[in-house]
Amino acid sequence: MNEMTPAAPPVDAPPSDAPAADAPGAAARPAASWPGLAPAPPGLDVADLRRETRRRLPRPVFEFMDGGAEDELTLARNRAAFAEVELIPDVLRDVSDVDLTTMLFGRRIAAPLMFAPTGMTRLFHPDGEAAVARTAAAAGLPYALSTMATTGFEAVARAGAGAPLAFQLYLFRDRGVAAEMLRRARETGFETLILTVDTVVPGNRQRDVRNGFRAPPAITPRTFLHYASRPGWSLPAFGRRGMEFAILREVLGERAEVGTLFAFAAREVEPRLTWAELDWAVSLWDGPVAVKGLMTGADAARARDHGASAVVVS
Repeated sequence: MNEMTPAAPPVDAPPSDAPAADAPGAAARPAASWPGLAPAPPGLDVADLRRETRRRLPRPVFEFMDGGAEDELTLARNRAAFAEVELIPDVLRDVSDVDLTTMLFGRRIAAPLMFAPTGMTRLFHPDGEAAVARTAAAAGLPYALSTMATTGFEAVARAGAGAPLAFQLYLFRDRGVAAEMLRRARETGFETLILTVDTVVPGNRQRDVRNGFRAPPAITPRTFLHYASRPGWSLPAFGRRGMEFAILREVLGERAEVGTLFAFAAREVEPRLTWAELDWAVSLWDGPVAVKGLMTGADAARARDHGASAVVVS
């Protein structure tokens, strides 16, 4: 869930050779030379990164990142679907100057990729969402900040200055809380809204249940050993305020522990999400709106008719 996710093209996307937008920072760096990013060691792939992540993180934290809901059938099918993709090259082409840039949300980006919204990122890195935003800016790629982020709007906007920034919204029953999130996001430079529509009921993540991964965490002798065996993660993590939902804390105007905020989020996510709620979000957001979680072409077309600029299949 923490990998870069291919960006869904906007429903009315301009051609890939369209001119760059005039907004500051719109001209993305060429994909062939992303300054600021250290070159990956030869032969390194996602499987290598996964093994290194498993080695560094306590098991409950790794499985929160790595796992899915119930029997993880959808997770397995998604991976299988990517494995079936075959790229057929066009031979006898001049590839001395490779250009992967494309247009997304009115901005030219370095490649058809974006950093997907991932909650509680400070579990995996001490700088949390700010570290991902810095990487996105260096790579010329978009970054989407999650409602359940552990870093606030301003810090992420500073770290990702120059990157096309998006904010992912879980719509709450309290429309005042949601509206305040949107206001703060726009004021701090977030250009695109991503409305998630497929998580009105939380998934039953069985790995997390077995690992006692909740707020506050259930510490048993077994889970204590998992954390104790990774002191490089555990000592800094328990010594910092990394488990707060910073966006919710900022908007609610109070400093609350993660258990309180977790209960608020679980209680307040709107279960009666309809097309009217998309209309409401579009009316409040002065910029592109993407709908995350659609799975059919008919729904994609309907989202466009309700003012969406893009869909994200998840």
